[in-house]
Amino acid sequence: MLDPAQLPFQQVLEALLDEKHILKPINLYRLSGLEGEERELLAKHWNDIPARRRRALIQDLELFAEADPLLCYEPVARIGLQDSDPEVRLVSIRLLWDEDSPNLEHVLLDMLENDEDERVRAGAGSALGHFVYLGECEKIPEHTLREIEERLLATVRGDEHPLVRRRALEALGFSGRPEVTGLIENAFLSDDDEWIASALFAMGRSYNQRWHNDVLEMLDSHNPRIRMEAARAAGELEIKAAVSTLRYLLDDADAEVRMAAIWSLSQIGGEGVAEALEALLDLSEDPEEIEHLEAALDNLAFNEEFLSFPLFDFSEDDLSSLHEINDDAGGF
Repeated sequence: MLDPAQLPFQQVLEALLDEKHILKPINLYRLSGLEGEERELLAKHWNDIPARRRRALIQDLELFAEADPLLCYEPVARIGLQDSDPEVRLVSIRLLWDEDSPNLEHVLLDMLENDEDERVRAGAGSALGHFVYLGECEKIPEHTLREIEERLLATVRGDEHPLVRRRALEALGFSGRPEVTGLIENAFLSDDDEWIASALFAMGRSYNQRWHNDVLEMLDSHNPRIRMEAARAAGELEIKAAVSTLRYLLDDADAEVRMAAIWSLSQIGGEGVAEALEALLDLSEDPEEIEHLEAALDNLAFNEEFLSFPLFDFSEDDLSSLHEINDDAGGF
């Protein structure tokens, strides 16, 4: 099989422009890590690629990136942010989810406030949560964090589409700003299930114990979306009192609730958790659930091994890095 790196880029470009033939996987691999003249060539001819082709391409790249984290489609996604098709812009945002390349936060802020499509504005708001987290970890300048927080706060308080406002609230979940607590509480106390779900999402990001009772209460919600977000938040907040209910949710009728409960149990741990996950693994016939259970058991083993070490052996930077590893592993 030909090494993708040996494939002439001009051949890849010709394949992209040829809508009559399906793109071969080797072309998608070849688009990873573009730089210099190749990136400029793709940008120059991007709009020559038929819109339907661009949409399918960016969606395929997202699938490839999920399957192989070593692939880097950041250069392609940065081009896709300027696309006329909102679906291409939205998926491009998702491809840049964990990126912190130069000026990306300002591009996302502009999209949050000015993009014509509310789904894209909402996607930009979600992606800005990564930068709020980086700011709280002091990995971006304080003035940049403050600007992002102020503009997200203005979005939540403004008259934007509710989806955009909810995503901005979720992004602020990482923030230590005192006014964020009130916004989360107002959303949680609303009569709107979508706002309650977003409040739970933000609670999980807050690492704030004040939300424990609220999260526990929502684990029994009639709404599967709320149960799922409560289950996820219970794991992020490591609420030990949630373990018994989370084990019950392993049999929930909703697949997303089960997946959230599985991962949260791996984050919290405790007596009987490994056995419960292993028993479910033995019974499961769903490939996706099996993969998720195996990853959860690995995460549980890692967490339990970490807890067995004396804490004085770790610096604050070490602990921060371990939290990042755990957060990255838990996405689903």
